[in-house]
Amino acid sequence: MDPQTIATAAKVGNVIESFLAALRPGRDGPTAKTLRVIPHRSVGDATRLTVRGRVVREAVTNRRPVGPTGAIGAREHLAALYRAFDAVELPFAQVEASLEGVCSRTTCDAGGFFAIDMPSPNGRRWDAGLHRAMVRVIDVGPTATQLDRSQSLALEEPADIYVHGATATLAIVSDLDDTVMDTNTINTWDAIRTVMFRSAHHRKPVSGVAALYSQLRDGADGNAMNPLCYISSGAWNLYDIVLNYLETYALPPGAILLNDWGSRARSFQAVAHAHKAEHVSALLTRFPQLPFLLIGDDVQEDPELYAKVAVAYPGRIAAIWIRAVRNTPERGASIESLRSALATAGTSLVVATETDSFARDAAARGWLPRKMPAAGERIAAGR
Repeated sequence: MDPQTIATAAKVGNVIESFLAALRPGRDGPTAKTLRVIPHRSVGDATRLTVRGRVVREAVTNRRPVGPTGAIGAREHLAALYRAFDAVELPFAQVEASLEGVCSRTTCDAGGFFAIDMPSPNGRRWDAGLHRAMVRVIDVGPTATQLDRSQSLALEEPADIYVHGATATLAIVSDLDDTVMDTNTINTWDAIRTVMFRSAHHRKPVSGVAALYSQLRDGADGNAMNPLCYISSGAWNLYDIVLNYLETYALPPGAILLNDWGSRARSFQAVAHAHKAEHVSALLTRFPQLPFLLIGDDVQEDPELYAKVAVAYPGRIAAIWIRAVRNTPERGASIESLRSALATAGTSLVVATETDSFARDAAARGWLPRKMPAAGERIAAGR
């Protein structure tokens, strides 16, 4: 998907919204911005939690795009989308995270992003499961306005961090577009229409993925709480929309790792998929005791990027699953050419069009709960 096209559409949307705001007095337009801390779901371990997020200025009406019943129309979805792209990062703000008596601080980078490591309290280990730290801005930084300073006084948001269980046996990393959600990135214009005009309730999930991922996260003993991370080349501006999608279709919670398309000063950069490999490498270092399962599709560069990681970390990547979306002979041949190098690195490769094929591979490896669904209950049914 071409980010410049989406960025241009967002700017056009801003012009339209400004015009509508002028016609309807009292309605907030994209230039009426307020300070916001956006914590990003992340993962931790028994000795250290990592709290991630971003500080931005954005339109006050830009909140997670859901209505009273969870479904919104195309117009409201488009409005949420371009307001997200209209957000302006607040660089070099100081941010504090607190939980169970532990307080840690850091300074945002030039893009407004922060990552705060929180050691376990009094030397004891963090429990497995969900931890919710509170994040607040304690100094808005050198570029802030007086309005930013006044708004920051009451600014505090919860951040979710997931710690894997003591019996965890696998770390799962999954792409999003065309792997978890049907985006149709093969066709750029169809993908743009999907992203811009379809909210979560109007998009089609990939069959069986939610059920399979839940079982992978549960592990063989049903309580492993294996770490799960979703990665995408989509911009961090889309975080709220991605989170809404994952929750709408009951995908198991985990870290969300998106891409920085660049600040306004640098304009919008071309999508670089290499950041996926960087995220995976960081996770391999974070969880050195766990084998990894990498899941992607054949539309972008997932097979090649994952293969490079597997070769760089021999023995660490147990398997790579590639969903065949493009499914052409040429693309199939290029993926098959990776199989020999992957075998040398101790990594198996599964390429399939249906979730059932991945489920069978997982079951054969003992990655799924030992108590399987009753006869006739297929994993791919999504139940």
